[in-house]
Amino acid sequence: MDRYRVILVVDRWFGDRIRELPRGIPAWVVDSPLNHSQIVEVWSHATSHDHHTGLTSFHDSTEDPPAALAAKMIATIELHHGSYSHNPPVSQLTIIGAAATSDLLAALGESGFQLVQEADSMLECEKKAAEPSATDNPGDAQ
Repeated sequence: MDRYRVILVVDRWFGDRIRELPRGIPAWVVDSPLNHSQIVEVWSHATSHDHHTGLTSFHDSTEDPPAALAAKMIATIELHHGSYSHNPPVSQLTIIGAAATSDLLAALGESGFQLVQEADSMLECEKKAAEPSATDNPGDAQ
C-alpha cells in the first residue's frame, strides 16, 4: 500500500525551522506572528504552489493550546488529503508542537489515525491499512 504523509505544525514559535521541512511533502503550518515571515519566504521561493506537495498556512486560533489547534485541523487535512481528494489518501500524519492529549488522540482516532511515536513535541501517527473483506475477493469466500 502506498503511504502518503502530511505534516501539521502547530508550534507557534517554529520560525526559521519552516525552511527545513522536507520539500514535496505537504505541510500545514500555523500562521503565527513568528511563523508568518518564514511562510512567506518559503512561498516566494516555491517553484509551484500546490497544497498536495507544498506549504499551506492556517489561521492561528490563539485561545487554543497547540493540541486543541491540531485536533481542529485534522478534519481539514482529511478534506484536502483524504480519500475524496488524493490517491493514495493521507495515511501518515506528523504533528509538530503538540502533546498527545486525550482530546487530540480522540480526534485522531475519529479519522482512523493512531499514535505510533511521541518524542520532543512531535507525534507520528498512522492509519491502519484496511483489512480485506470477503467481498474484496469473492473467490476467497467459502
